[in-house]
Amino acid sequence: IEGVLWGSRRLVGGRCHLIFEHLSFRNSGVHGYQDCGVSNVTIRACNFRHIGGAVWNRELRIRFGNAIEFWDGATDIVVEDCTFDDIYDSGVTHQGGENRNIPRRLRFQRNVFDRCGMAAYECREPSSEISFEHNICRNAGCGFSMLGVVGPRQSEIHPMPMGHHIFVWRIDPGTQPGPVYIRHNTFSESPNGSAIFSIIDPVDERWLILDHNTYQQTKGNGLIRLGGCDYAPSDFQRYQQTTGQDRNSRLL
Repeated sequence: IEGVLWGSRRLVGGRCHLIFEHLSFRNSGVHGYQDCGVSNVTIRACNFRHIGGAVWNRELRIRFGNAIEFWDGATDIVVEDCTFDDIYDSGVTHQGGENRNIPRRLRFQRNVFDRCGMAAYECREPSSEISFEHNICRNAGCGFSMLGVVGPRQSEIHPMPMGHHIFVWRIDPGTQPGPVYIRHNTFSESPNGSAIFSIIDPVDERWLILDHNTYQQTKGNGLIRLGGCDYAPSDFQRYQQTTGQDRNSRLL
């Protein structure tokens, strides 16, 4: 499924009781899969390549494009065994809903994310029972999203850096209702940002459960931002001791 579009926000949609399998979505300026109020959707063994970059707001020159975006709540979702390569914004994300239509029971597992401009997984707005596990994430913030850009990339949180493997934000203090499991993943290189970058209140960060991950960072200075603190690769043990997270994880 291929197309270079601006007027439509997505290549494909579909809300309930659907399985997308062995499909390739590529070369489009808009989102790959996107819909709102979805439930019981499985996206399996699909390929998303060169997604995003169309202009969402011409006056502000804001560009957009996520490979997979669930809007205004989603329940019982599985994204597994997919490949994401060169995505303008995020590989997978749930957005919208604020504190009402809260996403629940979303699983992102055994996927490969390479060169996602904003994040492999963008955790945005409150959610519950989310798992991001057994994924391989490489080269965050690299690829075509940085063409013509002198870092840090322009964004809603500019001048904070952009280009992380996990990006957690836009959760009002005290509104996160349940756990987000980030376990058994490999995070390799995020030269423009961090492997984990959270800018939510620490009271909500307690719902983030990180463990059994492998980190590799040879480019850039950032590795993890959590609890309002930035930890470089050399601070990994201090990060583990201070936060209690990633107790069984390792830094290569």
